[in-house]
Amino acid sequence: MTATSYFLVEWYGPELLDRPLDEAVAILDGAASRGTDPVRLMMAVSAPADEVIYGVFAAESGAAVRRVCLSAGCPPDRMVNDIDARVVGAPC
Repeated sequence: MTATSYFLVEWYGPELLDRPLDEAVAILDGAASRGTDPVRLMMAVSAPADEVIYGVFAAESGAAVRRVCLSAGCPPDRMVNDIDARVVGAPC
């Protein structure tokens, strides 16, 4: 069994930026649920002023994350392997 790692994906193109964040998340979640690899979108952050969306994925490999993104029609513009991330606290 392979350990789960976390991956940071960045998108700069209109495939996701021209949509509400909830819609972008639904597209990526749908692609992950249809795939054969265990991949889960853990968090998404939109920074419209910088024209970028960030996604944190849990998966066994970067290749699996890339396949999910491609299946969603949202090829990653940048991907960082083996990140460490925490989401602390509940929203205000």
